[in-house]
Amino acid sequence: MKLGEFPRFLGSHLRIYWGLWAGLLGFVYLIYKLNSPVSDLFRNWLIGHARPDKGSVFIDGWPPALLSAFCFAVLTLAGLSIFTIVMAFRQGKKGGHDAARARLLLKTFHRTVGASDLIAKKLFPLPARPIKKVTRCKQVFSIFDEGDCHHVEELVLCAKDRDIHFIERRMEADPGGDSVEFTEEIDLKVESGTVEKGIQYLISKNEPRSKSILVFFLPVVRSGGADQRLAKTSFYWSGLMRRLVEQGEEEFENQVKSVDAVPLVEYEFWVKPRLGRLRCTNLGPEVDAVIEEKLEETEDGKGMHGWRYTGKNLPGDHVTRLRLELQKD
Repeated sequence: MKLGEFPRFLGSHLRIYWGLWAGLLGFVYLIYKLNSPVSDLFRNWLIGHARPDKGSVFIDGWPPALLSAFCFAVLTLAGLSIFTIVMAFRQGKKGGHDAARARLLLKTFHRTVGASDLIAKKLFPLPARPIKKVTRCKQVFSIFDEGDCHHVEELVLCAKDRDIHFIERRMEADPGGDSVEFTEEIDLKVESGTVEKGIQYLISKNEPRSKSILVFFLPVVRSGGADQRLAKTSFYWSGLMRRLVEQGEEEFENQVKSVDAVPLVEYEFWVKPRLGRLRCTNLGPEVDAVIEEKLEETEDGKGMHGWRYTGKNLPGDHVTRLRLELQKD
């Protein structure tokens, strides 16, 4: 034990074990104080049932049966107490072992995440410029109480000049959002929407409010533009957009990153009924005449209302910036 830890250990020891000793001494003193009146009562009770017979004394009635039952109960409680103490001790050792095992597994998981990221990027280094050609990107945000959000993305892409082995996707929550240890807690799903073409992912970054995954295409997306793939991603993150609900305002920013212009980009934001009235403003710079942007308020017919952003022929490096404002009903 380190010298600096001794005062904390001593304080904990005194609170727990000396408290138990004090309780035990108090119990003994209570028995001592109650001994005389209880003894007199018990003695008079026995004398009342005592019967002399030929030089011997017999106790008639039900006192013998009561005494036998009392002795049996005391022995049973003593046995159960010993059994409980032994089981509690074993459970404590098991709990400590399980906690140590959980820490070891978590450490192993984080090392695996780091190794996956390093191996993937060493074998297939990401180029300075994007190599994927995105033909359609649609993201839908459904916002509920406390800023909880269900997010769905559909991304259609192909490879222009080089094969694509994987793409990287990021997920980040507001600073006030819930801390998430594993992707299973947000019900992350990554699926292929292309027949007979598979998708798998590896976690490359695993921070409490920031996750990154490497989405691998099986088989790889072949260059030339003919091999198109649809990748679907969804998750539900508690407090993902908590700032919008609590402060009434939040900025949204996203870049699709495509080697060529993107024919169609859509962002939809839906708000639970009675949560408030959502407003959306485009903060992006003015675009060329060949680019079409539209921002409109919309309803789904089921009580959900929201806004839809539509961009056509957006440059591959275009950054869409929107301001979301939630006005309480």
